[in-house]
Amino acid sequence: DISRLINLWNACEDRTITTMDGLTKYVPSQEIEEGFAEFHMLSLKSWAINNYIKNKLPKFKYELVNLAPYITEIKQKVDPTEVVESDTDFVEVSGVSKKYGVVSSDNRPAIDYNQKYKLFPKNSFAYNPSRVNIGSIAINTYSDSLISPS
Repeated sequence: DISRLINLWNACEDRTITTMDGLTKYVPSQEIEEGFAEFHMLSLKSWAINNYIKNKLPKFKYELVNLAPYITEIKQKVDPTEVVESDTDFVEVSGVSKKYGVVSSDNRPAIDYNQKYKLFPKNSFAYNPSRVNIGSIAINTYSDSLISPS
């Protein structure tokens, strides 16, 4: 269930809570679901990452599968002026945030953009390549939009 995994992914952060008797308690992310948080919090820059994944991959309720056979990268890039009737119409460019999912990263007249963007259709997912290791991946549940190609 993808929505459950996304909710779990977003929830996997260490936090503090206040107990009923007023004490502050630290709750590590591992208490949410054993194994998931350790995998989620790995640093891809760590020298030990490959060993960790090969030898200590946490147990999940569902089988882990390679997504490559089921997804296709949308490579088509368009100029923002191509998706509106007038060059002065506003065009929204989306971005991806770990905390908020798909977000509006820019909204201005189409003529003001100086680069091409990838199409980002509704019900597709995108990720920020430089921040995917911390969970910057999201499904576009809104309308078709544009997203930065990098």
